[in-house]
Amino acid sequence: MAIDTNHQVFSSEPIIVLPDPDEDFTLPMFIAMDPPTHTEQRIRNITERGYAESSLSDAAQDLLKEMFDPSAGENYVPTGLTDYDKSLKRGGFGPRQLVTIGARPGKGKTTFALNCAAHCAKNLKRHALIFSLEMDTSELLAKLASSHSGMPLRHFEDNVQNAKQAKRFSEAVHEVSKWPLIIKDDAYNLNLILAISRNEARRKDVGVIIVDYCQLIKVSEQRKPREQQIAEISRELKLLA
Repeated sequence: MAIDTNHQVFSSEPIIVLPDPDEDFTLPMFIAMDPPTHTEQRIRNITERGYAESSLSDAAQDLLKEMFDPSAGENYVPTGLTDYDKSLKRGGFGPRQLVTIGARPGKGKTTFALNCAAHCAKNLKRHALIFSLEMDTSELLAKLASSHSGMPLRHFEDNVQNAKQAKRFSEAVHEVSKWPLIIKDDAYNLNLILAISRNEARRKDVGVIIVDYCQLIKVSEQRKPREQQIAEISRELKLLA
Protein backbone atom coordinates (compact mmCIF):
# COMPACT_ATOMS: atom_id res chain seq x y z
CA MET A 1 0.00 0.00 0.00
CA ALA A 2 1.26 3.51 -0.80
CA ILE A 3 0.20 6.93 0.43
CA ASP A 4 -0.29 9.50 -2.31
CA THR A 5 -1.96 12.89 -2.54
CA ASN A 6 -3.04 12.23 -6.11
CA HIS A 7 -6.37 10.40 -5.90
CA GLN A 8 -6.05 9.18 -9.51
CA VAL A 9 -2.88 7.20 -8.85
CA PHE A 10 -3.04 3.56 -7.88
CA SER A 11 0.05 1.79 -6.61
CA SER A 12 0.97 -1.41 -4.85
CA GLU A 13 4.63 -0.46 -4.28
CA PRO A 14 5.57 -0.50 -0.58
CA ILE A 15 6.90 3.07 -0.65
CA ILE A 16 5.88 6.04 1.54
CA VAL A 17 7.41 9.40 0.59
CA LEU A 18 7.89 11.78 3.55
CA PRO A 19 8.28 15.57 3.17
CA ASP A 20 11.45 17.49 3.93
CA PRO A 21 11.73 18.14 7.71
CA ASP A 22 11.93 21.91 7.12
CA GLU A 23 8.66 21.95 5.18
CA ASP A 24 5.17 21.87 6.60
CA PHE A 25 3.63 18.43 6.61
CA THR A 26 0.44 18.14 4.54
CA LEU A 27 -1.97 15.38 5.46
CA PRO A 28 -2.50 13.13 2.42
CA MET A 29 -5.92 13.54 0.87
CA PHE A 30 -6.17 9.94 -0.33
CA ILE A 31 -4.77 6.55 0.57
CA ALA A 32 -4.32 4.71 -2.73
CA MET A 33 -5.21 1.03 -2.69
CA ASP A 34 -4.65 -1.67 -5.28
CA PRO A 35 -7.21 -1.37 -8.09
CA PRO A 36 -9.99 -3.97 -8.12
CA THR A 37 -9.50 -7.01 -10.29
CA HIS A 38 -11.50 -7.48 -13.48
CA THR A 39 -13.76 -10.05 -11.79
CA GLU A 40 -14.40 -7.82 -8.78
CA GLN A 41 -15.18 -4.86 -11.02
CA ARG A 42 -17.55 -6.96 -13.11
CA ILE A 43 -19.41 -8.20 -10.02
CA ARG A 44 -19.71 -4.63 -8.77
CA ASN A 45 -21.08 -3.46 -12.13
CA ILE A 46 -23.66 -6.26 -12.19
CA THR A 47 -24.72 -5.44 -8.64
CA GLU A 48 -25.19 -1.77 -9.46
CA ARG A 49 -26.44 -1.90 -13.05
CA GLY A 50 -27.80 -5.40 -13.57
CA TYR A 51 -26.91 -7.61 -16.54
CA ALA A 52 -28.26 -8.49 -19.96
CA GLU A 53 -30.34 -11.65 -19.83
CA SER A 54 -30.47 -14.12 -22.72
CA SER A 55 -33.89 -15.62 -23.29
CA LEU A 56 -34.65 -19.30 -23.81
CA SER A 57 -36.18 -18.45 -27.19
CA ASP A 58 -32.78 -17.20 -28.37
CA ALA A 59 -31.16 -20.37 -27.09
CA ALA A 60 -33.82 -22.44 -28.88
CA GLN A 61 -33.10 -20.69 -32.18
CA ASP A 62 -29.38 -21.33 -31.75
CA LEU A 63 -30.05 -25.00 -31.00
CA LEU A 64 -32.23 -25.50 -34.08
CA LYS A 65 -29.71 -23.75 -36.28
CA GLU A 66 -26.93 -25.90 -34.89
CA MET A 67 -28.92 -29.11 -35.49
CA PHE A 68 -30.56 -28.51 -38.86
CA ASP A 69 -28.90 -25.60 -40.67
CA PRO A 70 -26.35 -27.02 -43.18
CA SER A 71 -24.27 -23.84 -42.93
CA ALA A 72 -23.59 -24.57 -39.24
CA GLY A 73 -21.09 -27.22 -40.29
CA GLU A 74 -18.87 -24.65 -41.97
CA ASN A 75 -17.26 -23.77 -38.64
CA TYR A 76 -16.26 -27.36 -37.88
CA VAL A 77 -12.67 -28.39 -38.56
CA PRO A 78 -12.02 -31.98 -39.73
CA THR A 79 -9.05 -33.91 -38.40
CA GLY A 80 -8.10 -35.35 -41.76
CA LEU A 81 -8.77 -38.90 -40.58
CA THR A 82 -11.84 -39.79 -42.62
CA ASP A 83 -13.16 -42.67 -40.51
CA TYR A 84 -12.70 -40.72 -37.29
CA ASP A 85 -14.30 -37.58 -38.72
CA LYS A 86 -17.41 -39.61 -39.56
CA SER A 87 -17.86 -40.32 -35.85
CA LEU A 88 -17.67 -36.63 -34.91
CA LYS A 89 -20.53 -34.16 -34.91
CA ARG A 90 -20.55 -32.26 -38.21
CA GLY A 91 -17.45 -34.21 -39.23
CA GLY A 92 -14.95 -32.39 -37.07
CA PHE A 93 -14.26 -30.22 -34.04
CA GLY A 94 -16.53 -27.22 -33.61
CA PRO A 95 -16.85 -23.85 -31.89
CA ARG A 96 -16.59 -23.60 -28.09
CA GLN A 97 -14.99 -27.04 -27.87
CA LEU A 98 -11.85 -27.78 -25.87
CA VAL A 99 -10.38 -31.06 -27.08
CA THR A 100 -7.63 -32.84 -25.14
CA ILE A 101 -5.51 -35.35 -27.04
CA GLY A 102 -3.96 -37.95 -24.76
CA ALA A 103 -1.55 -40.77 -25.54
CA ARG A 104 1.86 -42.09 -24.54
CA PRO A 105 4.97 -40.34 -25.89
CA GLY A 106 5.76 -40.96 -29.53
CA LYS A 107 2.25 -42.10 -30.48
CA GLY A 108 1.47 -39.24 -32.87
CA LYS A 109 -0.28 -36.58 -30.76
CA THR A 110 1.56 -33.71 -32.47
CA THR A 111 1.05 -35.23 -35.92
CA PHE A 112 -2.67 -35.61 -35.23
CA ALA A 113 -2.93 -31.97 -34.15
CA LEU A 114 -0.96 -30.82 -37.20
CA ASN A 115 -3.41 -32.71 -39.44
CA CYS A 116 -6.22 -30.59 -37.98
CA ALA A 117 -4.22 -27.42 -38.53
CA ALA A 118 -3.36 -28.40 -42.10
CA HIS A 119 -6.99 -29.09 -43.02
CA CYS A 120 -8.08 -25.84 -41.45
CA ALA A 121 -5.46 -23.78 -43.30
CA LYS A 122 -5.24 -25.62 -46.62
CA ASN A 123 -8.82 -26.75 -47.25
CA LEU A 124 -10.95 -24.31 -45.24
CA LYS A 125 -8.67 -21.32 -45.93
CA ARG A 126 -8.92 -20.29 -42.27
CA HIS A 127 -6.07 -19.42 -39.96
CA ALA A 128 -4.68 -22.11 -37.66
CA LEU A 129 -2.85 -20.85 -34.57
CA ILE A 130 -0.28 -23.25 -33.13
CA PHE A 131 1.54 -22.80 -29.83
CA SER A 132 4.46 -25.23 -29.89
CA LEU A 133 6.17 -25.49 -26.53
CA GLU A 134 8.25 -28.55 -27.42
CA MET A 135 9.24 -28.27 -31.09
CA ASP A 136 10.44 -25.14 -32.84
CA THR A 137 8.87 -23.73 -35.99
CA SER A 138 11.29 -25.41 -38.40
CA GLU A 139 10.55 -28.85 -36.95
CA LEU A 140 6.80 -28.35 -37.32
CA LEU A 141 7.28 -27.03 -40.86
CA ALA A 142 9.25 -30.18 -41.72
CA LYS A 143 6.46 -32.39 -40.35
CA LEU A 144 3.81 -30.48 -42.31
CA ALA A 145 5.87 -30.64 -45.52
CA SER A 146 6.44 -34.35 -45.03
CA SER A 147 2.71 -34.97 -44.70
CA HIS A 148 1.90 -32.69 -47.63
CA SER A 149 4.45 -34.30 -49.95
CA GLY A 150 3.87 -37.86 -48.76
CA MET A 151 7.59 -38.30 -48.14
CA PRO A 152 8.89 -39.66 -44.81
CA LEU A 153 11.28 -37.39 -42.96
CA ARG A 154 13.64 -40.27 -42.30
CA HIS A 155 14.74 -40.13 -45.96
CA PHE A 156 16.20 -36.72 -45.30
CA GLU A 157 17.35 -37.36 -41.74
CA ASP A 158 19.36 -40.37 -42.98
CA ASN A 159 20.48 -38.42 -46.09
CA VAL A 160 19.28 -41.14 -48.49
CA GLN A 161 17.07 -38.95 -50.68
CA ASN A 162 17.71 -38.43 -54.38
CA ALA A 163 17.54 -35.15 -56.32
CA LYS A 164 13.91 -35.71 -57.36
CA GLN A 165 12.82 -36.33 -53.77
CA ALA A 166 14.73 -33.28 -52.53
CA LYS A 167 13.01 -31.08 -55.14
CA ARG A 168 9.60 -32.49 -54.26
CA PHE A 169 10.14 -31.87 -50.56
CA SER A 170 11.43 -28.33 -51.17
CA GLU A 171 8.33 -27.51 -53.19
CA ALA A 172 6.14 -28.84 -50.36
CA VAL A 173 7.95 -26.63 -47.84
CA HIS A 174 7.30 -23.53 -49.98
CA GLU A 175 3.63 -24.47 -50.44
CA VAL A 176 3.09 -25.03 -46.70
CA SER A 177 4.77 -21.71 -45.89
CA LYS A 178 2.01 -19.95 -47.86
CA TRP A 179 -0.82 -21.50 -45.85
CA PRO A 180 -2.53 -19.27 -43.24
CA LEU A 181 -0.63 -20.87 -40.36
CA ILE A 182 0.52 -18.93 -37.28
CA ILE A 183 3.19 -20.78 -35.27
CA LYS A 184 4.38 -19.45 -31.91
CA ASP A 185 7.27 -21.41 -30.39
CA ASP A 186 8.25 -18.91 -27.70
CA ALA A 187 5.03 -18.47 -25.69
CA TYR A 188 5.25 -20.56 -22.53
CA ASN A 189 3.19 -18.40 -20.16
CA LEU A 190 -0.57 -19.00 -19.89
CA ASN A 191 -1.47 -15.30 -19.87
CA LEU A 192 0.68 -14.71 -22.94
CA ILE A 193 -0.99 -17.59 -24.80
CA LEU A 194 -4.43 -16.22 -23.94
CA ALA A 195 -3.50 -12.67 -24.99
CA ILE A 196 -2.01 -13.76 -28.32
CA SER A 197 -5.01 -16.00 -29.05
CA ARG A 198 -7.56 -13.25 -28.40
CA ASN A 199 -5.55 -10.76 -30.45
CA GLU A 200 -5.22 -13.09 -33.44
CA ALA A 201 -8.89 -14.13 -33.25
CA ARG A 202 -9.92 -10.49 -33.23
CA ARG A 203 -7.87 -9.64 -36.32
CA LYS A 204 -8.17 -12.87 -38.33
CA ASP A 205 -10.53 -15.74 -39.06
CA VAL A 206 -9.00 -18.33 -36.72
CA GLY A 207 -10.53 -21.77 -37.13
CA VAL A 208 -8.46 -23.73 -34.62
CA ILE A 209 -5.98 -23.06 -31.82
CA ILE A 210 -3.54 -25.80 -30.87
CA VAL A 211 -1.36 -25.90 -27.74
CA ASP A 212 1.36 -28.56 -27.76
CA TYR A 213 1.49 -29.34 -24.99
CA CYS A 214 -0.43 -28.50 -21.80
CA GLN A 215 2.11 -29.72 -19.21
CA LEU A 216 4.75 -27.25 -20.41
CA ILE A 217 2.59 -24.15 -19.88
CA LYS A 218 3.63 -21.93 -16.98
CA VAL A 219 1.08 -20.16 -14.79
CA SER A 220 1.57 -16.98 -12.78
CA GLU A 221 1.29 -18.68 -9.39
CA GLN A 222 4.09 -21.25 -9.42
CA ARG A 223 3.61 -22.17 -5.74
CA LYS A 224 0.37 -24.03 -6.44
CA PRO A 225 0.48 -27.84 -6.70
CA ARG A 226 0.96 -28.87 -10.32
CA GLU A 227 -2.46 -30.55 -10.52
CA GLN A 228 -4.08 -27.22 -9.56
CA GLN A 229 -2.00 -25.45 -12.19
CA ILE A 230 -3.17 -27.90 -14.86
CA ALA A 231 -6.77 -27.41 -13.73
CA GLU A 232 -6.33 -23.64 -14.05
CA ILE A 233 -4.82 -24.02 -17.52
CA SER A 234 -7.69 -26.25 -18.66
CA ARG A 235 -10.28 -23.86 -17.24
CA GLU A 236 -8.77 -20.80 -18.91
CA LEU A 237 -8.40 -22.58 -22.26
CA LYS A 238 -12.05 -23.69 -22.07
CA LEU A 239 -13.12 -20.10 -21.40
CA LEU A 240 -10.99 -19.02 -24.35
CA ALA A 241 -12.79 -21.50 -26.61
